Amino acid sequence: MKNMRNLYKQINRSDVISFDVFDTLVLRPYIKPVDLFLHMEKCFCADGFFDARINAERTARAKSLTPEISIDDIYANIDEKYKKYKTKEIDFELQVLQPNNEIKKIYDYALIQGKKVIIASDMYLPYEIITKILHKNGYKNYNALYLSSKHQKTKYAGDLYDLIKQDFNTVNILHIGDNHHSDYIQPLKHGLKSFSYTKPIERFINDSPRIQNFVMHHPDNVFASILVGVLSLCKQNMVCNNFWEKIGLNYAGPSIYTYAYWLDMQFNNDNIDDALFIARDGYSLQKVYEIIKTHNKTKSHYLYAPRILNLICNLDFESQLSCGGLVAADAMSTIIDYFKNADCFKHAVLPDKSDTEKQIEFVKNHLQEYKKLSAKEKSKYSSYLKQHKLTGNKRIGVIDTVSGFLTSQKFIESFIDTKTKGYYWFIWPHTDTSKHDVSTLQSEKNNLFRIWDIMEFFMTAPTPPIQNVVNNVPQYKKVSQYEQTRIDIYPYVSNGAVEFAKMMKRVFADIKTYPDYMTLIDWVNGFMDMPTDEDKKHFIKIKHAYDSNHTQFRTLFPQWYVQTPHQKHQPRYKLVKQHHFIKFIPTITEKQKIYSETRKYLLFNFLPLWKRKRKNNVFKYYLFGIVPLFTRDAE
Repeated sequence: MKNMRNLYKQINRSDVISFDVFDTLVLRPYIKPVDLFLHMEKCFCADGFFDARINAERTARAKSLTPEISIDDIYANIDEKYKKYKTKEIDFELQVLQPNNEIKKIYDYALIQGKKVIIASDMYLPYEIITKILHKNGYKNYNALYLSSKHQKTKYAGDLYDLIKQDFNTVNILHIGDNHHSDYIQPLKHGLKSFSYTKPIERFINDSPRIQNFVMHHPDNVFASILVGVLSLCKQNMVCNNFWEKIGLNYAGPSIYTYAYWLDMQFNNDNIDDALFIARDGYSLQKVYEIIKTHNKTKSHYLYAPRILNLICNLDFESQLSCGGLVAADAMSTIIDYFKNADCFKHAVLPDKSDTEKQIEFVKNHLQEYKKLSAKEKSKYSSYLKQHKLTGNKRIGVIDTVSGFLTSQKFIESFIDTKTKGYYWFIWPHTDTSKHDVSTLQSEKNNLFRIWDIMEFFMTAPTPPIQNVVNNVPQYKKVSQYEQTRIDIYPYVSNGAVEFAKMMKRVFADIKTYPDYMTLIDWVNGFMDMPTDEDKKHFIKIKHAYDSNHTQFRTLFPQWYVQTPHQKHQPRYKLVKQHHFIKFIPTITEKQKIYSETRKYLLFNFLPLWKRKRKNNVFKYYLFGIVPLFTRDAE
């Protein structure tokens, strides 16, 4: 807020600094304050509590002969079956209310400047509870606490300010609060100074059209309210500042949290002893699970068991062949490429990758040779798996994100003497689960995200794909430039996701938060549907591999960079560099397409040039792509 800087000046000119409590000193992690009652209703399976609690307060105020009511008055006017929730409501408030770091800095500044600091609130909660809330959130050393429920005077009516003036024998008092009438207009009317503070949750929502859209479409949704409320807290408390950390916090974090929360419940219900989080998707997922898990029975492992290993160790390709097309071609290419340098194939004429039928024929004709080679690969992996001690009567869970052939689960089962249970976000319709025990977070057997690849980006690891594990050490593939970009970026994304989980745990502890996948999917789809220019600028760098060998890459969000009719009237290129023949005559102009790496070159700023790389890092320029003009050394 721009005017926050002026607040410090106002504090310097005042003798007494007064602070409002709710939405100023402390913040609730919800879109609306009353969503706390909605959350309670869900937690305690108390159908109708939300409406009953709001109506009870309205009735108590209508009946009251005093300026302020108490929480006892509210629960005296509620249905008998809800009376037991009075202490639960107080416990909720004590747990979920969080300090507002923006105002906490101002509060501390006022104390350092030697100002008298007071706190004034219109609130029905008891004096001792407000005191506990303040102390828990770091607000101490204040001179006085003025509470409407204790003093029977209110900020709304203004007489509470008269009491404050009388007690401190001055009108040089600055009051800071979020309610326009009670915290801004009334102090001025009663001779005090006031500062109108905008609620952080309002700023957070109003600053983003996509958040506004999400809030509008999810009224009375507990998880939607918690999601937006907690992210607002994170922004207010400046949890993450780097662009990729913010993506991790705002989108990867809620996605991974939703999945980890569901896994924790499943592990409890299924009595899982060891949970195997399969690399690379399990990297951040395991971290978040360890933060939020509600019991210690399940031991988590981060395990390398990629689909390529199931192909080369077990030659398990029949299910892929039954799908045909690119799936079959991908499986055959993976096997042939992996073993192509083996002695038995060094002089063989390998089939062309474009001819799937020839590849299938080649593998089947040389099946015995492939079986011998795969047995050696399997023995390398076996020693790695033994260190995780998965033998005995343990209940084993295998965690992946999405699967069409349950490859990691089948691969693990081929090494151990017990069946596993697989856990997935969802599985594809063609997946054969007849011989395997699986559970899915999503009931629908299809992708509900605009692009599933975004989840692959959220749940990955800052490492290259692996080919095998030798002597307990993963053997990584050669890193492409696109993989390296992702590897460099992902630690920030993962840090943001972990920070989101930490904030959820800090705010709610053991209170259930009820993340549901449909709300989460709407949240992530909203991000993909309404990208900002900053999103486009950064995500243009991200390319996603869509084949087993990780050699084929595509832009993560190609639809972001297709120009709409409106955009066609906007500048498409930005100037990168100009070389001048004479000071005012440009010879070569280099421009880059907005949100893209595509560049164009112009002679004298209007004639199209083609730039082609020659030997020794020299570039040659051609007019209209035909007429050679001149060469330049690379800079």
